[in-house]
Amino acid sequence: MDKVNSLLLRWWFLLCTQVALGTVAYHFNFFHHLYREDTTRIGFFILGILILTSLWVGKKVHSLKFKWEGPEDAIDKKKIALYKDAAEGYLEQYPTEAEIRFDVVSIIIEKDETKIEYISNAF
Repeated sequence: MDKVNSLLLRWWFLLCTQVALGTVAYHFNFFHHLYREDTTRIGFFILGILILTSLWVGKKVHSLKFKWEGPEDAIDKKKIALYKDAAEGYLEQYPTEAEIRFDVVSIIIEKDETKIEYISNAF
């Protein structure tokens, strides 16, 4: 959770920096100059993309705060269905009598320690 908070804090700093630079640019009539000199108006389009991308990234980082509990959350029902379909396709081409199972290994590498969790017969 600390990593998500760190990402959110970095995004917030970036957004505040962009707002501050936009305020300074407005104060020094940069936008008026850009409007007057840029006949294609592509500069405003690029600034708009920057703003929308920044907001989108912030939304994604903020949603991580509520969804991400650990690596186990990366395997959802859709991925399980895809893995099972892939395994069935493989078994159609290469039939076997052996038992088929799915094991999951979760590895979290942090500064001080590495956590490894093994889930046998996960789904």
